[in-house]
Amino acid sequence: MAGSKTGRIKSSTHAVDGEALKRFQLQQGWSNEELSTKARIHVKTINRARNGQRIELFAIKKIALSLGLEHTRLFLSEKPVKLIGDPQSDDYIEVPISYEKRKDVIITVIVPFAEFNQTNTKSFFIGNLKQVIHSSEKINIVAVKNDDASAAIVSGTVVRLEMSTQDILRLLAAKIDGTLDDIKITNISLSDYSWLNRMIARLSKVATPTDADDETWSDMLNYNMVQ
Repeated sequence: MAGSKTGRIKSSTHAVDGEALKRFQLQQGWSNEELSTKARIHVKTINRARNGQRIELFAIKKIALSLGLEHTRLFLSEKPVKLIGDPQSDDYIEVPISYEKRKDVIITVIVPFAEFNQTNTKSFFIGNLKQVIHSSEKINIVAVKNDDASAAIVSGTVVRLEMSTQDILRLLAAKIDGTLDDIKITNISLSDYSWLNRMIARLSKVATPTDADDETWSDMLNYNMVQ
């Protein structure tokens, strides 16, 4: 009936990056049924998402929350996007997010894997990490696995993070001054050191760090590291 369509609320939908969802799901070791239970949505919706189909935005958010991800990481797009406005009313725009200045960092946390690999624990850890390094930017947990190397001594967890280059520098500085001990981070490694080497090379052109003015530091920190 025409009258029944007038008051219908249009639902926001978005195509899901099915391959990305499969990778994140595999990292957790969850079946479709387990993900369905944890996200509290129907397993048919999980199947559609894994096939790269469009599903409702609220469902994408619930899936991402259960996986400990920013929901835009599940969007099928040439570039990840963020939403500006109110997605519930469709009064929003999608703005591409550039990850060119974001890199992967691998850290070891002295917390048992079973304990760390809980959504609440991961969220609490990220909050503490941002506070320790004085970050206001997004820090994503990409992967979590048991630290086999530390099993003989103390149980630990290896965490792969996605961070901005600025936050990585803050993380390294916090490691040097020992403040990461408070949140039980023992080891840090980068999957790619080339961007850091290029930054140091740029910095070496300045006689001493104190000779670098604000513009120079800003230029270095925001320099596009991607070749």
